[in-house]
Amino acid sequence: MMWGEGRHVGRWLLVAACAVAGACGGSSEKHAAPEPECEAGDSRNCPCDDIETGLQFCLDDGSDWGECRCGSDGSGGAAGSGSSAEVGGSGPSDAGGAPGTGGSEAGLGGTAGAPGIGGTTATAGGAAGEGGGASAGTTGAAGEALTAGAGGGGMPGTSAAAGQGSGGAAGSGGGPTAGAPGAGGSEEACTDVVGLDDCGFETQQAETLEVNVLLVIDKSASMNADPGDWGQTKWNALHGALSTALNQVRGVVSWGLELFPTSAGDIPIPTPCSTPEDRCCEMPEGAELNVPVASGAQNVTEILGQLNNTADPSGGTPTAVALQRARDYYVNGAGADLSGDRYVLLVTDGAPNCNSDISCSIDTCTLNLEGEAGSSCLPPGEPNATNCCANRPEACLDDSGTLTQIQALSDSGIQTIVVGIPGSELYQTNLEAFATAGGFTKLDGSIGYYEVTQEGGVDELRDTFVEITTALVPECEIAITQEIPNLNLVNVAVDCEIIPRGEVTGTANHWFFDNNVAPTRIIIDGPICDTIRTEGVDRIDTVVGCPTVELG
Repeated sequence: MMWGEGRHVGRWLLVAACAVAGACGGSSEKHAAPEPECEAGDSRNCPCDDIETGLQFCLDDGSDWGECRCGSDGSGGAAGSGSSAEVGGSGPSDAGGAPGTGGSEAGLGGTAGAPGIGGTTATAGGAAGEGGGASAGTTGAAGEALTAGAGGGGMPGTSAAAGQGSGGAAGSGGGPTAGAPGAGGSEEACTDVVGLDDCGFETQQAETLEVNVLLVIDKSASMNADPGDWGQTKWNALHGALSTALNQVRGVVSWGLELFPTSAGDIPIPTPCSTPEDRCCEMPEGAELNVPVASGAQNVTEILGQLNNTADPSGGTPTAVALQRARDYYVNGAGADLSGDRYVLLVTDGAPNCNSDISCSIDTCTLNLEGEAGSSCLPPGEPNATNCCANRPEACLDDSGTLTQIQALSDSGIQTIVVGIPGSELYQTNLEAFATAGGFTKLDGSIGYYEVTQEGGVDELRDTFVEITTALVPECEIAITQEIPNLNLVNVAVDCEIIPRGEVTGTANHWFFDNNVAPTRIIIDGPICDTIRTEGVDRIDTVVGCPTVELG
């Protein structure tokens, strides 16, 4: 699948692997030796004396291939180019030329030939003769530039190039021009692979899984604060850091945005916000987002514009509700139609609260935990400290509710990435628990939340987001889902150019199996991996049938 500006990146999946040259199309050998066994009803190309290829059918009992049927001895007139073509796999036997003089019935010319590469064949030729002695049928009119598909009776092609039927030469004007590939074929297959000799090979293109990320960003009043010597508010610093990180991968990641809290109407949440009447914890009904998830190429600008144009942050921190809405979007809303991997990137500067259905002691009241000596809400343990959440339950730490929603996201196959920025230091244990439940693995292999410190400043904030976006698209790997019989006849091509196999690291491009006995993944390494991560490539293929090209 293609993203953004037509480049491929993401998680690569090898959905099938061809084990024998000539089995899947794309072979560089024109005349492969017949196989001793087949399935009844199968057909394939075979060599002839006077034309390039004929058609060979499997015997009814599946024990062997029948004789090669070529376009001579009453086997029909020339195949017409046809006025239309069907898209898909094997189609019906279509009318070709009429039987030759003396032929008792329509021969091969009356059967649509197997498509050449590209899976194209004409569906209409000359009318078939009736009985013996009928004169040869007239050739069909020249084909037009119509969408081509797989020909009747033939194996599907593997590229978009036009091919001929095997029931005779193409009618005047040639066959239809290239169109959609036949079933089983891939777009613009690697018919020539740079770095391989003409040894007979099959290519199988890895599929990509899209990366979808919903930014769930804390817009509470504390985001208006300057952490110290940053020279700007946390909100403005966040905008700048995200601008750098998102633009670096805008063509290869799909992004969306949810801010919390968010006014359900046109009236902004006031600042300061201290009572339920102020709507401190307001969130809209339903699963509608500030910016729905879509290709970063079109969405990054809109997301940055929303952050830039949003009214000053205000209100509380309804994290659990925001995460619940994120799951509703991905599972029940418009996000349910997204393909590929799905993530939530939670960014917060403090404790989750805004759950008026709970109560708490002074030890988990965020007003007390964040209070300062001399304030009306003293920290726990201070003389004369009282529970400021006794009459304000919405200020209680809602760690349990937040953890429940992250677990629900995980159960739905959605990982949560957690970033804590200055102001969240008191809640490190909670953020670590959130990240563990979220299940996202960092580049260093660990699982935990990303901490941005006051001392690290804006640079650390920016670098954190760059690290996360890099980790989201690190996939220089191909998952192997079917057994490969001979591991020494496997190569990997990036944009149809061979990458050698090797276990060493360094500056040279190379690939290796994760396990040399029973591999489950092919891992690509070297500078080409950086290109895959940051820019994307058009295609990655496994190439089976030629001796492995080794790094040397």
